[in-house]
Amino acid sequence: MSTPRSFGDLIRNAEGLQPPQPTNQDFHPKYVPLRPDQITNLDVVARELMAARDVKGGPRITANTLIRVAVDALIAQRDRLGGDNEAALRRSYYAVLNLTPEGESAEGEEVPAPPAPMSITFPMPGSKSKGSRS
Repeated sequence: MSTPRSFGDLIRNAEGLQPPQPTNQDFHPKYVPLRPDQITNLDVVARELMAARDVKGGPRITANTLIRVAVDALIAQRDRLGGDNEAALRRSYYAVLNLTPEGESAEGEEVPAPPAPMSITFPMPGSKSKGSRS
């Protein structure tokens, strides 16, 4: 728990109303290389969660928010993890969460990855694209 920042924070904590929200000063950067699909999916999930919030305003839900939540969940289950490499740790953690890793069947057999989504770009009306004639 962080140190109360004001007398009001101290009172709210004592009454159990709400703990103070962490600020950027409470966080320390940690560089983590991520795959492009992880970056994209984190951003998509953060946007979906932001759009689905019941209460508007307050702290934003960002990719960094999701990463911190995932790290907290991983740390909470650390006694149940095992493995000698990233793939083994992932399988171990997925088992703790009762999930099947993408690319594996429930029996642990490798399955083909789904095809990548296609992206088609259409020119905007009135815009000139390469190779178009005026």
